[in-house]
Order: sequence, then C-alpha cells, then structure tokens
Amino acid sequence: RPQERDILTTGLRYIQDLAKSENITIVADAETIPQQSLVGVTGTVQIILPLAGVVDLEAFKAKLTKDLGKLEKEIASLEKRLNNPGFVKQAPEAVILSTRELLAEAQKQAEIISDRLQRL
Repeated sequence: RPQERDILTTGLRYIQDLAKSENITIVADAETIPQQSLVGVTGTVQIILPLAGVVDLEAFKAKLTKDLGKLEKEIASLEKRLNNPGFVKQAPEAVILSTRELLAEAQKQAEIISDRLQRL
C-alpha cells in the first residue's frame, strides 16, 4: 500500500542502520523472490532477506533440519498424548487445552521451518 511504502521510505536510513546494511530496496511489488531467501510478512509488508553470500547456507540448513527434527518429535509426543483415551479422560480440561495449543504451535513452527528449507 502506498501509505506503508511512504513510511518505509521515510524511515529508510533508520532501517539501514538497524539492519547494518546499505543495500535495502523498497518496492511496491516484489515480482520475484530470489532463491536462498528468507521471507517475512507483517501486515501487508513483505520483507525479503537474500541469504546467498551472507551466511553459510549449509550450516543454516543443518540447523533448520535439526530444529525441524526436534519439532517433529514434540508433535508426535503431543499427538500420542492427545490420542490416549486415558489422558483425555483423566486430565483436567485446562491441561488438555494447553496440550492442544502446544501441538498447534509446534505444527505451525514446523510448517514455517519446512517452508524455509524449501526456499533454500
């Protein structure tokens, strides 16, 4: 949106200082997203951070893969607990609700990490 672009353009120097980068471009629409990039969205603003030449991509992929493995184990554990009739029958409702929320959060995190790995 033009209003958001104006705000970003006005604050470009501040953003460059925060990012410690002179190479920041504000565009109305990103037609293509470079491979090996991270993408974040806040409101209607999309932030694209190209990683090639900036970080060790293999080390970054290894870290993301390790994090994804941990999340997959956590998801399996939470699903097992919620699929256990004894747990569901005996646990207080607040504990069951909390477990469901933890599962949903872990699943969302795994989805985000999987998407990042695919982009790399």
